[in-house]
Amino acid sequence: MYTREWTIRFGDVDMFQIGFYPRLMSEVRRTTERFMESLGYPFRELIDERELGLPIIEAGIEFENPAVAGDTLTLTVTPTVGETSLRFEIVARHADGTTAFTAFEQRVCLPVGGDETVPLPEDVRRVLEGARNESADGNER
Repeated sequence: MYTREWTIRFGDVDMFQIGFYPRLMSEVRRTTERFMESLGYPFRELIDERELGLPIIEAGIEFENPAVAGDTLTLTVTPTVGETSLRFEIVARHADGTTAFTAFEQRVCLPVGGDETVPLPEDVRRVLEGARNESADGNER
């Protein structure tokens, strides 16, 4: 499991002073990128060195409690690994532990320039499954 903090700034909220959907999705993506970097598999290196990409094919957020400018949220990522796909579940919690929102990114493994999915490399799969098992055990990175 990967956890990081994010403080919502004034530019991250809408006219009602709550977290603006596009900014929240941007932060979700930033969080999954940092998660992959923490595992030693940055998205950019997978593309440059292995000619494999993990593009997002679906993403979304479900709101539970408002997040406003000045709130510091803890974002936690849990991966689920498929044969040719990867799903990130992200939970954003307020300092008091209440959930602000849950989000997901569904990704597929594609060769650069290709349009047919391919299996995730075994070493990437192993590391992601290890991170998921840490999450199930309650251990944090």
